[in-house]
Amino acid sequence: MINDGTYGKLQPFLELLEMHLVRNGINLASQVLLIADGAEWVWKHIPPLLQRLGCPPESNSELLDFYHATEHLQTFADAVFTQAKEQQAPFKTARSTLKRGQTRLLIEQMQTLSQNISGSSRSIINSQIQDLTRIPSTRTVEVFSSGSKQDAYWPRAIESLIRQVVNLRLKGNGKFCELNFHI
Repeated sequence: MINDGTYGKLQPFLELLEMHLVRNGINLASQVLLIADGAEWVWKHIPPLLQRLGCPPESNSELLDFYHATEHLQTFADAVFTQAKEQQAPFKTARSTLKRGQTRLLIEQMQTLSQNISGSSRSIINSQIQDLTRIPSTRTVEVFSSGSKQDAYWPRAIESLIRQVVNLRLKGNGKFCELNFHI
């Protein structure tokens, strides 16, 4: 496992990622699994990077991690149902459907539930459905959750790693950042 990070924006991050992928022999991988939080920039920039490094698109899988997907489900439930008691049962049912890997069924159910909603809630609902279904390359994101303990561990491990690298190593107590500018 590699811990690394950058204060730079997208391009420095992509360069850092490319360096680690090349160093670890990404071109020798028979399959690549990209698990992400659903941010559009991930789907827009990482698959072309993988392809440029020798990973053909047909050997790559792109998955939205379960925990970020459930955030979309909660926002959806909040927009569709006005009462907290009304929100919880559909949210739990949707989360179970997602956990069973029935993503397409879940999206169909969400579309059915949202048919009679209008106003500002409608744009929130549409946004949540799109975030669960869209990758700029027009392929549908499957949600990362097959139910095994090993699979359930990975998204939490990723979140924990982010917390460790960013919060503890870069922003820890007694740490400071020294910036040097040379003109």
